[in-house]
Amino acid sequence: AALQLLTQAQRPSIVAGGGVTAAGARAELIALAEKLSIPVATALNAKAMFPADHPLALGVPGSYSRACANQALCEADLVFFIGSHTGGQVTNGYTIPPQGTPIIQLDINPAEIGRNYPIKVGLQGDVRSTLRRMLTEAETMAPRTAWIERVQALVQAWKSSGSHVFTSDVEPMRPERLCRDLSNYLPSDAILVSDTGHSGIWTGTCIEFNGAGQTYLRAAGSLGWSYAAARGAKRSRP
Repeated sequence: AALQLLTQAQRPSIVAGGGVTAAGARAELIALAEKLSIPVATALNAKAMFPADHPLALGVPGSYSRACANQALCEADLVFFIGSHTGGQVTNGYTIPPQGTPIIQLDINPAEIGRNYPIKVGLQGDVRSTLRRMLTEAETMAPRTAWIERVQALVQAWKSSGSHVFTSDVEPMRPERLCRDLSNYLPSDAILVSDTGHSGIWTGTCIEFNGAGQTYLRAAGSLGWSYAAARGAKRSRP
């Protein structure tokens, strides 16, 4: 039933959440998006789960977000939440996508399914196992040319609008420039931890991950969390 809705939609989008990260389902997410020609937005907890340079990548939606991701989700005629709590931050107070948008939701916890959005189809299961099952049953779709061109135009417009600050040489250094340089510098196995507040906003919005081995961890505590978190990450993954 979920695949039927996804193939019938004209402007579908995926919102990938922390369940994709927990299940290690990066490859399956990419494969399903490519097979069904569906753009993908990533919550902060899944930021490293979809390559930022992929032609189907929208960026982060919600409160800590890129305007292009929010606009695409507002224009979508179907949204597939994968491993997402559909909380207030990723939906910008339950306004993105707008209430009334047809929703499919996959989560391992049945209590999450339909909790914040009425759904057309609910799928309870591990993200990786479920996406693998969907991949075996899905037929490869022809590219949704008009929709993909529209979302790519939104992404390019967002990047162009900030190009002057991403490359700015002013001092003190602009946070956008710092994020761009970090994105270019980070090795393929980098673990980037981000504090709460403005650090989370800037890194969530502007840092780009393209390597399959890269990891992004947002603050799980108050200000100062990232220093201890960086030490812990270095010890566990030296």
